Amino acid sequence: MTEHVPIVISGPATPETLRVLRGVAASVGARADQPFDHVEELRIAVDEAATMLLAAGVADTITLTIDPSDPGRLYVRVRSDGAVAGWPGDRARSWGWRVIAELAGDAAMTSDDGGRPEVSFTWVLEAAAGDGRGTGG
Repeated sequence: MTEHVPIVISGPATPETLRVLRGVAASVGARADQPFDHVEELRIAVDEAATMLLAAGVADTITLTIDPSDPGRLYVRVRSDGAVAGWPGDRARSWGWRVIAELAGDAAMTSDDGGRPEVSFTWVLEAAAGDGRGTGG
C-alpha cells in the first residue's frame, strides 16, 4: 500500500522561489502520470497563486503544500506568512485569479485569524476528470 504524504516546501518570498514552486508542482503532476498539458496547467495555477502572494509584498516566506491523499485529486495550498489587510480585496478580479479559477476546482482565497493569506484549490487528475480537463468536474 502506498502512503500519500503531503508535499510541503517553503522558501523566501522572492521571484527565485517561484521557480522552485513551479518545478515542484510540475514534478508532482508528472509523477502522477498526467499529460504534459495538464502538468503545465497545474504549474501555471501554482505560479499564479504564488505570484499573487508575492505581489502582496509583506511575506518573508511562501509555502506550497500539495496533498495527494485523495485518489484522483491533489489538494493545493499556497500561503504566505505575512499578514495582508483586506485580503483578497480586488485580487478576486485579477487576471491571476481568473486563471486559477478557470484551471482548478474549488478555488478559494482566504486568510487565517492573523491575516495571513492563502490561495487553495483542488486539482483533479486527468484520469479521474469527467470532462478530461482536470478542472474539478
